[in-house]
Amino acid sequence: MTQVAEVLTAAFFLALVNERLVGYFDPIWKRIHVDELKQYVSFLTGAGFSFLFQIDLVSQMIPTTPLIPWAGMFLTALIVGGGSNLLHDLWPK
Repeated sequence: MTQVAEVLTAAFFLALVNERLVGYFDPIWKRIHVDELKQYVSFLTGAGFSFLFQIDLVSQMIPTTPLIPWAGMFLTALIVGGGSNLLHDLWPK
């Protein structure tokens, strides 16, 4: 149970960092008037975190086969990239 808590804490921390990083460029998003682009940039920064730093949060909770070693990092990118919106859903401003 503590391992799951550690993984979720790491996921929320990375999602928060990703949200702040993407939110830093809010003046650019307002200038080009494309809010949908922000979602893709958020996923790409989450993918950058997980692939560059070899972060795999999922395989600690769900043992995966070594056939696809990057699958856990891809799921981590989805969690971190899409997870920043989850933080706003849980804790509104």
